Amino acid sequence: MNMNKKLKYGSTAIVFTVVVIALIVLVNAVFSALSQAYYLYTDMTEYNLYTLTDDSRALLDEVDKEITIYFCMPFDKITDSSPTNKQYNHYLNMVYEFAQQYAAEYDNIKLEALDIVKNPSSVERFETSSTSNISQTSVIVASDNDFRTFVLNALFGVSDESGEVLTFNGEQKLTSAILQLAGDRPTALFTVGHGETVGADGSRPAIWNLLENAGYEVGTVDLTREEITEKAQLIVINGPLYDFRGFGDSADEISKLGKFTDTLGSLMVFFSPDTPDLPELEDMLAEWGVKVEDSVIKDYTNSESTDGYKLVADYTTEGLGASLHSTIRQLDSQPKAIIEYARPISIVWPTGEYTTDTIGKRQASPVLTSFDTAQAFGFGSDTASANGPFNLLTITREQRIKNNETYSSYVMVCGTMDFASDDYLYKNSFSNGDILYSAMRAMGKETVPFSLDYKWFEDNSLDITAGQANAWTIVVSVIVPAIVLIVGAVIAIRRKHL
Repeated sequence: MNMNKKLKYGSTAIVFTVVVIALIVLVNAVFSALSQAYYLYTDMTEYNLYTLTDDSRALLDEVDKEITIYFCMPFDKITDSSPTNKQYNHYLNMVYEFAQQYAAEYDNIKLEALDIVKNPSSVERFETSSTSNISQTSVIVASDNDFRTFVLNALFGVSDESGEVLTFNGEQKLTSAILQLAGDRPTALFTVGHGETVGADGSRPAIWNLLENAGYEVGTVDLTREEITEKAQLIVINGPLYDFRGFGDSADEISKLGKFTDTLGSLMVFFSPDTPDLPELEDMLAEWGVKVEDSVIKDYTNSESTDGYKLVADYTTEGLGASLHSTIRQLDSQPKAIIEYARPISIVWPTGEYTTDTIGKRQASPVLTSFDTAQAFGFGSDTASANGPFNLLTITREQRIKNNETYSSYVMVCGTMDFASDDYLYKNSFSNGDILYSAMRAMGKETVPFSLDYKWFEDNSLDITAGQANAWTIVVSVIVPAIVLIVGAVIAIRRKHL
């Protein structure tokens, strides 16, 4: 009988233990699922690395546009840190954990996983150029008509010297992207009234269409009659045949352009050998360090045509201009950049740099040059007036600092309109479109929430006070064991009296 009672109580104890363990596992699974679904986490890192700040919330509360944050890998692969998952990346998982807060707090923001290994076509709409490089660690923020793509490194601050990851920049970058996509599209305006090539609806120049593909709202502006809208971020002067009206004129177009660049607007100017002398416009460009020369370039060695006009350009490897085609230059087989029927461009500053006391620092840089086999010929002359290499496409950047933030505006100048023609912009065998697309995205000023700070990794330990640490110590080492002991004592007493 005694043996039967022991067996009975022993069996009961075993069953009770099993039930308790099962309940613990079940509760843990339920709370884990809830925490994943509703982001029920407590962030105790020093700089709240994993927490959406109130500054972001204040900016995003007014956003009602549908936004999707895409990850290019299944979510279970992102979060699985087991040794068997060779795709696991701690930093990508960090971005994913942070991004969940957007979806948890805002109904109009959702997360979606794309498996680009099994379904490469799932990211086709985000590959805007032949050199787009979307990988499994890329993060894409998209609306119904535009998007921003980030490589993983762009969401972190990395030391140039040591390669060490110093800061998490994801909140600023992702919140900024959402604000950009939810707001008005950047505006680009083509000047009219000077014989420019602008076309009409249905027959717009290729660069107009490229701007629209880059996410711009595109229109025209007559500077003699209209003011430049505050929404404009880029003005294109495409093959003018008549000069702009300058200082002292009742319709001072040059002053309007100057005011535009002073307020961080950017210009693209396309000349051609057919463009006559335009003193007012040329004087303005000289203030940006460039001069379009009165000659045309031929190269019988590095040319796509027998007459030498269809130049194969050389990529610069240093300076600001080189940044516009850095991805292209990394390819094993680089596509050609073609510049046809072009005038050479001189950088007029001996040092390549110019500083003013009232505006900021301007730096001019070539983007594309001819090879040294090129020669310049005066208009209508068969005799070479100068030997190459010549600058074919240049960009000047003006930087200024305000409230410890650096702001930039740009002026890009090309010696021919044909660089942006249909023949070269939309063919994968040429890099013209990729270079212009890169410039357009750089010149389109983004809405940046400057109140959001980067979050430092300098001390990644938990930032809690000694009192909080003691409290947690008591909870873990005293209260929890005490509960276990009490439950055990109750069970033991009940068994003894049964």
